[in-house]
Amino acid sequence: MIVAKSSTYCATHSHAAVAGALYNHTAAKIIFVRLFRGTRHLHDNTVVGWIWWTALVVLTNGAAFVLATGVPIFAYLVGIAASLFASWYTYGLAGAFWLHDTYALRGGAAALRRRWFLTAVNVLTIAAGTFICIGGLYVSITGIVLAYASGAVGAPFSCGTA
Repeated sequence: MIVAKSSTYCATHSHAAVAGALYNHTAAKIIFVRLFRGTRHLHDNTVVGWIWWTALVVLTNGAAFVLATGVPIFAYLVGIAASLFASWYTYGLAGAFWLHDTYALRGGAAALRRRWFLTAVNVLTIAAGTFICIGGLYVSITGIVLAYASGAVGAPFSCGTA
């Protein structure tokens, strides 16, 4: 049991570190490109470019730390964001794009009737996205309310301890 628990934590932490590094790099890169667009520091290895790049990476890591540990309900906020956006980007848009493309490029309502099975699948895909969005919002908001009511929400920078 201990081996399974340790290997699970190892796999989870390594994936979280890689994902965090990717998001941190992306945020720092967006700021870096906006700051140095049109200058030689953007593409050449200059001392000024490297100093700013290092500073931006440190600052974005610091901002991530402050958000993750300073906001006691950050995990719940991530749940709200995921239910609002991930459900639509994975389910809702896929179904909507298929319906739109079939309608606009294949012959209108007649094309949707000819492809009745795929039309039904994509309507159900949009319905699944709607259900996940509404259900996820309900569960996340209810979780916040229950966490505050039970005293489970800790103080800022308490790392989850009440």
